[in-house]
Formats: sequence, C-alpha cells, structure tokens
Amino acid sequence: MQPFVPIGMRPPGLASGVNTELESRRGPGSPYVDLFPLDEHAARRTTTVDVSLPAHSRDVIAVRLKGQDLRGHARRHAVTASADVRLELDADSKEIRAVDGADAVADDLLGVAVGSGYRRRMTDWLDDSLLGSLLDQLPHVVFLVGYTQMLDAPPEGESPAAQERLVARRDGCAAYAPTATIPTWIVRYGHQPVPRGPVISPDHPSADWHTFPALPPLSLRRARLLDVCPSEGGVTVRSMFRDTNVDRNSQSTVLHEYTLRVDLDDAHRVVDVEATPRVLPWRECPAAASSADKLIGLAVSDLRSWVTPNLQGSTTCTHLNEAFRALADTDYLLSTIVPA
Repeated sequence: MQPFVPIGMRPPGLASGVNTELESRRGPGSPYVDLFPLDEHAARRTTTVDVSLPAHSRDVIAVRLKGQDLRGHARRHAVTASADVRLELDADSKEIRAVDGADAVADDLLGVAVGSGYRRRMTDWLDDSLLGSLLDQLPHVVFLVGYTQMLDAPPEGESPAAQERLVARRDGCAAYAPTATIPTWIVRYGHQPVPRGPVISPDHPSADWHTFPALPPLSLRRARLLDVCPSEGGVTVRSMFRDTNVDRNSQSTVLHEYTLRVDLDDAHRVVDVEATPRVLPWRECPAAASSADKLIGLAVSDLRSWVTPNLQGSTTCTHLNEAFRALADTDYLLSTIVPA
C-alpha cells in the first residue's frame, strides 16, 4: 500500500531528480522507425498539424497545416492534392485571427474559437478532402499543446485546474479510469503528472511524405499517414500517427504514437482491425487498443460520425479515436486510383 501523502506535497523520489513511482507507470516507448513505402497500386494521404506557443503571453499561437495526397505508380508517384495553410490564434481565447493559404474557407474560419463547438460550427468544411482532414484535426492538436506547456513548466503543489479537469474527464478514457495514473496523481498530489516520452531525432520528411519544416522550440506536431490499397476481395488500409513535442532546448520527444491495419470487404466494411500502441504516456493507456474491435462490421465511410458518440469511457482512447475517425477518408483516396 502506498503511504499517504497530503495533497500539495511533492511526490517521492524528486530529491534524486527521478520520480521512481511515476517512472514505473510510464507506457510503451517504441516509436516506429521504418515507415513503409507507398505501394504502386495504392494511394496515400500524409498530414502534419504544427502548433507553436508564443514567445510572450500576448503573442499569437502559430499553426501550420500541411499535407498531400499521393497516387502510387511503378515509376513515379503522382501528387493528386496538396495543402499548406497558416493560421494565427489568439493565445487566450484560441480564436482564429488570421488565415493564409485557404482562401475558400478563410471567411468561415476567422473569429472561430478552436475548442468546444469548433467542429459543429465548421461541419460544412470537415469532409474527406485533404483540406477537410487538416481542418478536422485542428481542435485536437491545439488541445494537445497544453502538454507542451506542462513539460516546459511542470506543475507542483495543488492545482485547482487539475481538480476541475479530473471531475470533467473522469472515466472519459483509459487515462482517466479511477485507478489510472492521472486521477491517482491528482488525488494524491494535487496536480497532473507530467508525461515524458522517448527522445527522438527531429522529425524530417520520409520517403513518400510531403515536405515539412523543423519544429521550433515549444511546439507540437501531429503527423498522420493513411494508405489505402485495393486487394483481392476488398481493401487494405494502413495508418499511423505521431505526436511530437519540442521543448525550449529543441529536444524532441514522442507523446503518442499508434499504428493501425484495417481490412475492408468489397463493400468497404471493416472485417478486421489491429491497433498497435507504439508510444503512450501511461501504462494503462494501451488497454484502449482493444476498442478497435468495435469497428468490425461498420462501413468505413461512417466512422467520422460514428466514433465520437459510440467510443467513450475508460476502455477507449481519445487520441486513438481521432485515428479511427480519419479512416473515413478511405473512400475518397480510393477514388483517386480506382474509377468511381
């Protein structure tokens, strides 16, 4: 039994610089190294959403959305779509103040707060196109940059905000199950535990990805890949995502990473799915991978609307759910290689 520690006290082990209890609660830490090349009969979508914190509190949050759709070919792959959008967000309200690179949607984006209600307000634009996919990821990645702030200034003592978050999110995903690390830490020490993932070399474009810049200090990137390949009797889908944090010393660490393999029948319904956790912050998080089985039998085109209301609770993962939703882009990508 763990000794009782009053709320607000420092966790044990910090005097030596290593919190031994917290280290024992860390999740898997094996980033995927060899990204698979694009098959000549497949199509691929790659996206990156970069969020950079302001140098000063009154500055804007800089966001860059980049991506491309690629059609495989035996000699040379063909780019079928590309996007490069820059946004500026108010650091406090998260309202979009400036848009560059998305003229068609700029008027609808300006003034929208990137948070609760964003997807409802922007629903007409959040389709299976490349731009739609990028815009759909925006609120989740902006939310994640809170981890960048936490890593830069680790919380100590009692935090009312952490207590409020615990009440709001209790049982919301595997990380907030009653005995999971986050609730345990908040109840015992009054603040949220700090996730520290494996150190990696700075992200750089791999073969068959779009180009993207190096991240500046105090930034976070979600990189995502979706491959679709017609196969005998159906479709094979491979996917991955990685959340990379860069601290003020330009050290890159992985916060979350999953790979997915999905088999579809000729009606594009899920017949088999495997979710593999590569990097997750806490030891209870990988249990959510089994929630992938609930996709079996569903039409892949329905997943964007189906996932959020149906995959909730302590057996699920918020970040994995985002990857499930993105599988709805499969039919669109297939249309770029297979006649409709």
